[in-house]
This record gives sequence, C-alpha cells and structure tokens, in this order.
Amino acid sequence: MAEEYTALLYRQCVVYLGVSVFPLMPIMAVAASVIEYWLDKYKLVALSIKPRELPEPVRPELVLGAHIIIALVATFSFPNGTVLILAGFAGIGHNCAFFA
Repeated sequence: MAEEYTALLYRQCVVYLGVSVFPLMPIMAVAASVIEYWLDKYKLVALSIKPRELPEPVRPELVLGAHIIIALVATFSFPNGTVLILAGFAGIGHNCAFFA
C-alpha cells in the first residue's frame, strides 16, 4: 500500500512540474489515473488475498498534507516552478520569445 501512495505522489509531482511546460499533462494524468484505478481494482479483487488488519491505517490528514507539500515543492522548484517561470527568473522565460 505504501508503494501505491508513493507512486501517486510521484506522479502528482511530475504533473505539477510539467503543467507549465506541457499544458496537456493534467489530461494525461487523469487518463493514467483512470487506467490505474481499474488495474488496482483488478489486483485487489482478483489477485489478492484477504488483507490483514493493520493497527493504524493511513490517515486522510497525512495524505492531504503530503499532496500539499508536493504541490508547494513543484510550484517553487527551480527551474520549472510555475512561480519562477511567471516571474521571469528561470526556465522557459529566458529561452523562448513567446514567454518573454
């Protein structure tokens, strides 16, 4: 289960970083999420045994906090962070006349 959450957070970070460079990235992420949902459902229903009880499941607050941190890191990251690109400090703004 931890690997699934890690893969989800990694994919969201890539989407947040790529949206300023490739605007169709969120649409591709939605398609990937739909495909992954059906694959995970198949793995859970058809291939898995009954899960054992865990003493403390993953709390929704922890997942929400991880998503917020990933979004902030992606927004302010160098050189593809959206804030830096729009401010003209780094990234595409210095290389492409369209963003100048």
